[in-house]
Amino acid sequence: MRSVTIAIEDQLSEVLLSRVIAEFSPQLVVGLSIGRKGNGHLRNRLPNLVSAAQAGMPVIMLTDSDGPEAPDVVRSQWMKGLTYESSRFHLAVAVQEVEAWLLADELAVAHMLGKKCRAIPVPTDTIESPKEWLLTQALKSARRIKEQLVREEHGRLKIGEGYNALAARAVSEVWSPARARANSFSLDQFMREMLTW
Repeated sequence: MRSVTIAIEDQLSEVLLSRVIAEFSPQLVVGLSIGRKGNGHLRNRLPNLVSAAQAGMPVIMLTDSDGPEAPDVVRSQWMKGLTYESSRFHLAVAVQEVEAWLLADELAVAHMLGKKCRAIPVPTDTIESPKEWLLTQALKSARRIKEQLVREEHGRLKIGEGYNALAARAVSEVWSPARARANSFSLDQFMREMLTW
């Protein structure tokens, strides 16, 4: 087994990336997880992480595109001017937000919301704001779930205190990368890229 460091924006990114690695790259084991401080923090750490990867510590970084840009476009913007070996460093990009990968498995979404929700648009990478779409669906959940998942602040939907815990549980217990990849082109692309690791 080969140890790999993962660099992530938040808890949901961490559990999704760990699950994909565990199921589709069994030769890898997550040794260290860093980040959980958002996109800007990852971008600032990028040169150091690339250097660490080149020095022998393989790194997989997962970020959101925060827009409709394809993973290759975001990757070329972030990696401009950096030299790296693709077998030691990989930048995975979830189009729009990482919630698009979660939404790509409707069984996991139903588990998280405590109910089957209306048809999820596919591919999920085309949902303009996957997190907001999920929070809107959470408003229709049972009160105990709704109160954990979503809150309103100045007329806008925000994640509730239990959002990360419920999302992480749905990913660990139900979410299937094999099912989800059929509904998210950025997840499918990442999983195909992982075959070379």
